[in-house]
Amino acid sequence: MRRIRVEHGIVHLKNWRALARHHGRREHMSDVIQAVAALLSHQQAATLQIDEQG
Repeated sequence: MRRIRVEHGIVHLKNWRALARHHGRREHMSDVIQAVAALLSHQQAATLQIDEQG
């Protein structure tokens, strides 16, 4: 189950990279990727807590 979440996170990052390639400036790319990774990490941690409680 954990592996699936990690793989989904990787897919989300790849999608963001593809979008950022066409929209936005390259000098901000690492900031965007870090922000998306942080948001996904927070979302997955919250989902994991809900799964553990239920």
